[in-house]
Amino acid sequence: MKKVIKVSEHKRWEIELIRLEKKGPTLLNVRQFYCTKKDPEWKPGRQGMTLSLEGEKPESSRMIKAMIAVLKSEGEEKPRLIKKES
Repeated sequence: MKKVIKVSEHKRWEIELIRLEKKGPTLLNVRQFYCTKKDPEWKPGRQGMTLSLEGEKPESSRMIKAMIAVLKSEGEEKPRLIKKES
């Protein structure tokens, strides 16, 4: 499950916990998505970031902890597993 924050009719942000490999590190993925009137399908935008939850600087750890708290309050129990392409 991911947290979707709608900014406008054509822009939104998605926040989710992901894991690239089964035993890999947990990552916090924050990405802006957009759509247009001609093409209503949501596509990833240029703005976004993926942060590792291990070894982050103290100033960013407060932001990461706050985002994780929001995800957990929405029922996010485990990170989404992304299968590695061969």
